[in-house]
Amino acid sequence: MWCILSNSFKKTAYWLIFFLVILWWNYCQPLTADDYSYAFTNSLSRGNLIHDITNRYLTWSGRISADFLVLLLLNQQTLNFMLPLVNALSALAVVFILHYLTIILYGRQYKLSNASLVSAIYIIFFVASATYAQNFMWKTVAIQYGWGMALVLGLIVNHYLPSCPKYSVANTYIMRGGYFLSLLFYAISGVFIGLYNEIYVAFIIAFFTSCMLVSWQFKLSFNWLRNWRLWIFLLALTIAGIVSICAPGNFIRRATYFANSSVGAAHYGYLYKIFMTYVQFFRYGYHVIFALVIVYVIVWLLRNRQKIIRHDYIMLNFLILLLNLQILSFVEVAYYSPIAGRMLIFIDTTLFLILYKFLQIRYHPNNLISKVSLGKYYLPHALLLVVCVVLTTSYYQFHQFIIKRQSMVTAAVNEISHQPLADDYKASLNPLVRYIVYFDTMRTSDYDFTHLYHLNQRN
Repeated sequence: MWCILSNSFKKTAYWLIFFLVILWWNYCQPLTADDYSYAFTNSLSRGNLIHDITNRYLTWSGRISADFLVLLLLNQQTLNFMLPLVNALSALAVVFILHYLTIILYGRQYKLSNASLVSAIYIIFFVASATYAQNFMWKTVAIQYGWGMALVLGLIVNHYLPSCPKYSVANTYIMRGGYFLSLLFYAISGVFIGLYNEIYVAFIIAFFTSCMLVSWQFKLSFNWLRNWRLWIFLLALTIAGIVSICAPGNFIRRATYFANSSVGAAHYGYLYKIFMTYVQFFRYGYHVIFALVIVYVIVWLLRNRQKIIRHDYIMLNFLILLLNLQILSFVEVAYYSPIAGRMLIFIDTTLFLILYKFLQIRYHPNNLISKVSLGKYYLPHALLLVVCVVLTTSYYQFHQFIIKRQSMVTAAVNEISHQPLADDYKASLNPLVRYIVYFDTMRTSDYDFTHLYHLNQRN
């Protein structure tokens, strides 16, 4: 009993320290781009929160839950105490994501060395693709993507994976609470996620479709389909997802993209759309490499399927199928319009899981991951420490840059205009730091900067 309590205490202390590190990064990340437009709306202070959400639903977006949180928390009049809350919740979301990914890869009884290795490689993976800061640090995007991802992974790990012995956990409070409490929890969760962001609806549908196809392919039990809580959640999610995806604003936004695109959607069939969707997703250099690696993984799996542990073989097949279904869920969008990196958060995470799991299987028991995780206990922690030092140093330099910018803008108050940040400001930011952090200089003008922080009395 003492060993269990001791291990639990170590994990709690470990994640708490990591949370404080990520909280510092969030503190150093200023508001940028869309953060200003949401803050200037002042929906909470003006009492127009519902009106503004309705207006966005009718004119631009069906993301009701996400927009509600952003408009509630990013409010100019209450920013002084709301912003620390946003920073704390964003840091907590990253901690939960890394915790859940470690459980998926190693089971609930993972070691701290496992958590350090997963965390380090995951952060390196997203920093290398230049989307870590955009997904998890930019205030508006963190709320709309990072928070939602943590919520979805939490539901999957705590309320779906427990049916697998490796991930088993004692019955949760929700499970013990009886019929009504469980019904309410899963219904509210389904509605909240369904109205949150369309990519979450697509991911969950792709996830459970992959589960059914893999269960059929490998003749697994379908007993998990008898869970009435699952069907309540999916029903609520589907209804809310239809409301979100069919929002008038989504059609207006799509028409806007079409107007700026040379693609004539009516002239192309689904085969062309599917092909172009894959081209869009693998248009970046690093994604081209991943595409080639995944092809190699598929070929290797087919050639070595008799030598691989059944559980690992099924999981890797599941992840590859899930990746393709996620990409195909964008077929009506991605073939004509480049998808922003933040919308790839689930796809990039699935890519990470495929590559990580493949290395576990391919070279086990002599692979680098096994040696680092099990043999050399200190190496994963050292790798994570290096990652934390690099990012902490970068965000410290970024914070100094923001302070300098504020000072220069205040000193030049009579010359402030609506123009983007001048080149002399940009030059003072280290190129490596600029790559790691996120700061949209094109949509963050000196005027917005001063107006938000009340640095002058301009009308």
